[in-house]
Amino acid sequence: MKESYDVRDANYLYSDRSDEYPDRLYDQYANRVPSWVDDVSDLQPEIAAIMDPSEEERRKTSEICERHGDEPELFQTLDELLATAEFNAAIVASPPAVHKEALLPLMDGDIDILCEKGIVTTLADYDEIIEAHERSDSTFYSGFNLRSSPYFMRIKELLSDDIVGDLGMISCQEARGPFFARYAYSREMGGGALLDKNSHDFDVFNWFVESDPVHVFAYGGQHALKENNNVKDHASVVIEYADNTVATLELCLFAPFGERTRLYELRGDEGLLRTPEGDQENIRFFGKMKRDEYSVRSPKSSGHGGADYIQMKRFLRCVQGEEEPPATLMDAKKSAAIAFGAEKSIDDGIEVQITDDYNIEEA
Repeated sequence: MKESYDVRDANYLYSDRSDEYPDRLYDQYANRVPSWVDDVSDLQPEIAAIMDPSEEERRKTSEICERHGDEPELFQTLDELLATAEFNAAIVASPPAVHKEALLPLMDGDIDILCEKGIVTTLADYDEIIEAHERSDSTFYSGFNLRSSPYFMRIKELLSDDIVGDLGMISCQEARGPFFARYAYSREMGGGALLDKNSHDFDVFNWFVESDPVHVFAYGGQHALKENNNVKDHASVVIEYADNTVATLELCLFAPFGERTRLYELRGDEGLLRTPEGDQENIRFFGKMKRDEYSVRSPKSSGHGGADYIQMKRFLRCVQGEEEPPATLMDAKKSAAIAFGAEKSIDDGIEVQITDDYNIEEA
C-alpha cells in the first residue's frame, strides 16, 4: 500500500517537484535513463476499501490511508466487500493458503489483481486459478517484485547481451534471520519456506535461463528453528533445466540479525557475473580477457532496491491497459513446481521430475 501512495504523491519518483527529475534532461545528458525516472503524474490510485478479518489491522491500515487523504470503506469479510464496495483493482496480500478464496470471485468479477507470492499452496490450486483466469477479463499480476528490481533487470540485460556467453550455471546463497510473519511457520498456511521465501529466486532462475526446469534434488530440514513450526529452516536445492543449465540455491533462516545476504553468481563459457556481498549497486564481471563492473542506480527509499515501487507503477500501468505483467500465472506455477519439488525431494529423499505442465513426480 505504501508504494501506491509513493506513486500517487510524486510526479517523478520521490520528488515533490515536477521539475526535479525531468525526462528531457536524462535523455540529453545521461548514458542510461533509470526506469524509475518515468513520469507518473497521471497515476492517481485511491484506496477505496480494505478487507481484513482483524479489526485492529483494519483500523491501522485505514489510519495510514486517512493520512494520505483517502477514506476507505472497511470490511470484515470478502463477501461484504464484494457485495457493496466499488473498485476496479485489488491487491491480495493475505497468507497464501487463503488467496484462492479471494482470487476466484475477483476473477469472476473481472477485477485486475496484484497478488503476493506464493499465489496458492498446491499445484492443483494453481491449475484452478489458471483456468479461472482464462475465463476472466481480469489482469493478473504475480508479485515477483525482483523482476522489477533495477539490479536484477540490469543482470537480465547483461545476460541477453551474451556477456557471459552460453550460460551454464547459476547460484544463489541467501542467509537471513527467521521469518517475521507468524503464518510463515505453518506449511499449511504459507506453503513451506521454499515457496514463501524463495519462489522469488526460482522465478529469477527461470527468467534468466529461459528454459524449463526438469529435475530437482534437495537436502534440508530443521536445524535451529525446531519448536512450534513445521517448515524447514535451511535447504540446498539443485535444479536441472531442459537446456542443461544447472541452478543451485542455498537457504538459511537462522543467520544472525543484520547479517542478511542474497548473493548471485551466473557462469557461462565466456565469463561470470557476481553480485558483491551487501551491494545492490554494482555487478562484477570476470571474463577471459577483461574484468569490469557495472553500476546500477535504484530509488533508495523503496523496498527490495526499488523493486516494490517499480512493481506498483507497472501494475497500475497494467490496470490502465498500457503494459502487460512481467510474469504470468504459468510462470508462477513453474516457480512453485520447483519449490514443491524441492520440499518433496527433502521429505522423501528422492529426485523429483517436473513435467511439461509443471507438475511433479518421482524421477
